[in-house]
Amino acid sequence: MFEKLKRVLKPVAAPPAEADGLARWAVDRMLSHHRLSNGATVAEGLLLDRPLRAGCAPSSRPYIVGVELMARAELGLRDDVSIIVMHRTLKRALEKAAGKVYADAVSQVQTTDRPLPEELMWLSMYRDAGWPGPTPDFWARYCVLTDSVEAAREWLDGDAIDSLCDAPAELRPVTPFLIALTRGKVYLRLQMEAPDDGLVSHYALDTLEQLSARALKLFGR
Repeated sequence: MFEKLKRVLKPVAAPPAEADGLARWAVDRMLSHHRLSNGATVAEGLLLDRPLRAGCAPSSRPYIVGVELMARAELGLRDDVSIIVMHRTLKRALEKAAGKVYADAVSQVQTTDRPLPEELMWLSMYRDAGWPGPTPDFWARYCVLTDSVEAAREWLDGDAIDSLCDAPAELRPVTPFLIALTRGKVYLRLQMEAPDDGLVSHYALDTLEQLSARALKLFGR
C-alpha cells in the first residue's frame, strides 16, 4: 500500500539542494549545526528558549522528492490544538493519493495493521476551514486543516497571514510545503527544488519561528 502511495504522490524529480542556507540560519540564531555523511545538514539548539531540531536531507516522505527541509519546535503547547497550514496543491495531491490507497484496499480486500501516514490522516480528522479576512489569493494558495476554527483564526493573525502571502517567488505554490501545529509542537516540511542560497529556506524557517512565537503566546501551558 505504501509503495502505491509513493507512486501516486511522486512529483517530477527535483535537483539536489545544498544545505548551506540552513547552516547560515542556525549560526544567526546561535544553534549548533553539523554535516552528516550523506550530505545532510542538521541544526539543533534552543529557539524561543525551547528545543528545536532542523535538517536538510534526502526526503523519506512520499510527497516530497529530492531534498526536504524539515524542522520540529518542541514548544510544550497544549496538546488539544491541531492546525495544519499547507499549500492547497499539496492537499489535492494527498487527497488523490488517499483515494487511490483506499480504492485499492477495498478492491483487493486488503487490510494492514500499519497506520496510514499522518498527512493522510489529517484529511479525515480535520476540516478545511475558512473565514472572512484573508484575501482570496491566500485561500487560493493555502488551506487550513483544523477542528477549531477559532484557534486557527487566533494563531493565523494578520501578521501571520501577511508572512504566508509574502513567500518569495522561488517558493512556488505547487511546491510541497506545510507548517503544522499538533501534539504540542510546530513542524515544518518543505521540498527544496533548487540549490539553497538561503532565500527559500530562510523564509520558511523565519515563518516557522514567527508562528512558533505566536503559538507559545496563545497555547502555551
